[in-house]
Amino acid sequence: MGIFQSIGSFLSVVVIAWTTQRIAMYWEKRKKVEETKLSTYLSWMPFLADCYYHAFYPDGGAFDEKAYLKKQVEILGTLQIMGPTGAIDAFYDFCDEAERAMHKDASFNRKKFHESYTQLNYCFCCDIHGEKFVPAPQKK
Repeated sequence: MGIFQSIGSFLSVVVIAWTTQRIAMYWEKRKKVEETKLSTYLSWMPFLADCYYHAFYPDGGAFDEKAYLKKQVEILGTLQIMGPTGAIDAFYDFCDEAERAMHKDASFNRKKFHESYTQLNYCFCCDIHGEKFVPAPQKK
């Protein structure tokens, strides 16, 4: 075995080890991002449930508009930073309908409210599972 074969064998081991390490780091980082997104999305569920409650029972208890606006802006800002893009529109629609209901506006649309919530969760699911988001067709 010549010196060049020894050096070649050593370099191939180094390259394989380096490549394996890079691949492992990539998947570990991706897993951490997915876990963070899941945790973040799930942390928003109590707020969304509270919106539902106040939308359907506007007289059912105190509603703190300042806290609502603060949480809404927090969620919107997070969506603008980390996506998914489709969730921003769904979140806007959901909040618009929730506010109409909470203010007892006659233009509140229960169906649109439910659809926007479903669309929002669908965006989150696609993002967490790495699937392509396909927006629901717009109904006229």
